[in-house]
Amino acid sequence: MPWMILLLFFALTACQQDSELARDSASAETEVMEADLSYLAAPETATPPPPPDRLPTQERRLIRTAEMRIQVAELDSATAAATRLVSRVGGFIADSEFTNSSYRLDRRLTIRVPADRFDELLTGIGGIGLRTDYQRVNTQDVTEEWVDLESRLATKRAVRDRYIEILRNRAQTAKDILDAEDKIRVVTEEIEAQEARLRSLRDRVALSTLQLELYQEKRVEELPADPYRVSFWHQIGDSFATGWSLVKNFLLFLIAIWPVWLAVPFLVYGWRRWRKP
Repeated sequence: MPWMILLLFFALTACQQDSELARDSASAETEVMEADLSYLAAPETATPPPPPDRLPTQERRLIRTAEMRIQVAELDSATAAATRLVSRVGGFIADSEFTNSSYRLDRRLTIRVPADRFDELLTGIGGIGLRTDYQRVNTQDVTEEWVDLESRLATKRAVRDRYIEILRNRAQTAKDILDAEDKIRVVTEEIEAQEARLRSLRDRVALSTLQLELYQEKRVEELPADPYRVSFWHQIGDSFATGWSLVKNFLLFLIAIWPVWLAVPFLVYGWRRWRKP
């Protein structure tokens, strides 16, 4: 009988341990699930950036670009003056193209300059030429996109950090590790793409762009000769050449009909015999 009591005691003890293990496993699983959900809610607790329409004017993100075409008296000196002006305002020439056409010389420059000195550049450039054919200035407000990118990046970085924490401290099986690493990779790629877009916006906001065309009209004496304009003496020479060509062709024609010349004496002799009574 005592052995039955002992067996019953061991059975109850085993059941109690299994119940505790099951409870601990369920608790761990619930904790992981809560952790998986908590990283989505965590960024929402942070203070969001102010809406774009509430930002102060000096904090708005503006991309400014301009196009200008200027006629100059001498292209090389005007280009040198424009280069000095660009250096003085802290900018640089990103691209340069030269064209030599029949009637004018052209040089196209792509100029990048700090945004706070863009107006100074436009004013100075206008003074280096004879006249300004046109000037177009465009301003693009990218504040909304800028703020949206920063907000999305903050959220995705928080998501990535949470996945990294789960990978380090909570993933127990190989499947959990692979799933966490795959999610980290996807989120990291999205972060890198948005960071690249934000860097592009920062560069275009910090440096304004001017597309400048300088051109010099060629003087009349520099223009190429008209191939269709022929002088009088040249026409006389052409006439003599044409006459000699006609004479030469006629002589060649007479030579070409030599069989006719051989038949002429016989024709003349026959004609005379026929005329005699």
